[in-house]
Amino acid sequence: MTSQKPISLNQQMILAVMPSIISQIIAFYRIKKLTMGVIIEIGIIGLIIGFSNVMPYPYWLILALAVECLVPLLYVRKWTIQYNRSVKSKHE
Repeated sequence: MTSQKPISLNQQMILAVMPSIISQIIAFYRIKKLTMGVIIEIGIIGLIIGFSNVMPYPYWLILALAVECLVPLLYVRKWTIQYNRSVKSKHE
């Protein structure tokens, strides 16, 4: 059995803020929230498709980039803090 170690919040935030689904999925995987991360990414993709259908080109792209970066960032931050607390409590 491998021992769990706290994960750097700074590294997680860098992975989450990149507008790349792969880096965001890696961030979710590291905190054992892969399934929820995939569901969030699918929802974001659907939202971006919706934006592109109702807004003119440059505006939906700006909004899509903001959503693609901020939504995973919020969840990765929240769940990394929870993960690190649970790892600390197991070590005590």
